[in-house]
Amino acid sequence: MKRNLFSALAVLTCIFFISSLSSCGDSYSPITLTSIDGKTVVSNNDTIKLTKFTDGEQYNIKGGNGKYIIDIIENDNKNVITYNYNGEILTISPVKEGSSYLQISDSEDNLSRIIVAVQNKNRCYIVKEIKTNIIGGELTQNQINEINSKMMENSIAKIGGRFEFTYISKDFNNGNVSIWTSEDEDYISGIFNQNSSFDDDLKLPTTEFTIMLPSNNNFQEIVLNLYEQSDENKYILSHDVTDIYKGQYSKLEEATMEYILEIPSETENAN
Repeated sequence: MKRNLFSALAVLTCIFFISSLSSCGDSYSPITLTSIDGKTVVSNNDTIKLTKFTDGEQYNIKGGNGKYIIDIIENDNKNVITYNYNGEILTISPVKEGSSYLQISDSEDNLSRIIVAVQNKNRCYIVKEIKTNIIGGELTQNQINEINSKMMENSIAKIGGRFEFTYISKDFNNGNVSIWTSEDEDYISGIFNQNSSFDDDLKLPTTEFTIMLPSNNNFQEIVLNLYEQSDENKYILSHDVTDIYKGQYSKLEEATMEYILEIPSETENAN
């Protein structure tokens, strides 16, 4: 009787062992995407952010049984992304702003669904402080005070206002601009072109924005120069207004508005 019991246990142990081996052979690691440099791993339900007008990003597919089926799952937004897979490298390319799901599965029912969000390369700046710089050795103090008051009154943005630049070309050098005078007021919209250079006097890289804003059935041209401050996330947007006040104050040599800016955080953008 004991011998039969031991034999039965041995048979059951063998069956369990063989079953375990078979089960291990059928299990696979989850499907993930790994950047070409190996530094980024994208898993199920993770998000990939792409910038409009760029070539997109490339990944290696890992996990599963290696026989991949790739689908784009779209909701309201159509044709947000495209992809190309040559058997080794998966290239995900942006088409227009929006979001889609990239679903990667295999013949063993392993599946990962990646969120792909396409955004434009927008620049948004919040005005935190405004400074004026008035130069004119023969100006009286009263004249300096008058010019300062007029500059502050006529500034294109107040504290709490913001500038938003939206690019419309793959070279990221032109697009649409919206300027909020203050946090609660309506905005004005125009178009812009930009050029990047280096300011030898300040020893800083600068971006020059030439903005055209509608004004009395015509367009008003404004030139703004953007400098990055030493503080992280801080910028200066400089506006030379000398010509505006030179006619009233002949002794004026230079008048400049300086908008001290911050880039809003992603949390502020979401709100």
